[in-house]
Amino acid sequence: MDQNQNAPLFGLNIDPNSKSLLTEIAKWARFLAIVGFIVCGLVVIAGIVMAAAFNSVDNPYDDGSAFMAPSAGIGVAAIIMYILVALIYFFPTLYLYRFGVRMRNALASSDQNTFNDSLSNLKASFRFVGILVIIMISLWILGFVLGILTASSM
Repeated sequence: MDQNQNAPLFGLNIDPNSKSLLTEIAKWARFLAIVGFIVCGLVVIAGIVMAAAFNSVDNPYDDGSAFMAPSAGIGVAAIIMYILVALIYFFPTLYLYRFGVRMRNALASSDQNTFNDSLSNLKASFRFVGILVIIMISLWILGFVLGILTASSM
């Protein structure tokens, strides 16, 4: 079976209407990605502010001993959690940005490899978010089951 490698799949082509739609999709993808990068930066800044706030709070029960300084640990945990959230959010945003930029370049130059690469980045963004959703649903189910088990054992 000799198949033409350059034949469009199922006879589909990128016509002017499709090109216009993909151009607009690429613009919105870049816009949302840039907003996402800004949100990542704001989350990191919020983590730093939260850590500073927790570290500056005086504990009324602190008698000066080394064992009575929980606010410092809370501040470090807060900044680590905020940075972790920003880092997790960064990757799908990066893939979305790459999709937008590469799709724009592919449509401008009619380069099939760049077009495929842009779609690969869109797939990676969706896959990353999908895996996060599966993890979150699993954690919710686990928490629900543990809550029922804990409540039934009391």
